[in-house]
Amino acid sequence: HSILVFVLKKKPSSDIKRAIVLFDLTNDLLSKCFISDTKKISFYLRAWFKKDDGKRSIYQSKEWQTFFPKLNSAEKVANFLSISKADL
Repeated sequence: HSILVFVLKKKPSSDIKRAIVLFDLTNDLLSKCFISDTKKISFYLRAWFKKDDGKRSIYQSKEWQTFFPKLNSAEKVANFLSISKADL
């Protein structure tokens, strides 16, 4: 088994800690497909990401785009997951 370890010179800011955890959780949710219920996936993504003012959805938010720039719409996320976009 291998474990990914980050070695940092100083304690990371709360924003950096959030980004690391958020990316890890979201990446596992999207890539390992351990949840197949579209409503549950949507629930988690909307709890973790906030829609920026003036944007259509969380998929255009700055935070989401930092991690997943190619998945910039519900349709693209649904296609990536091979699920219906109806509840995303």
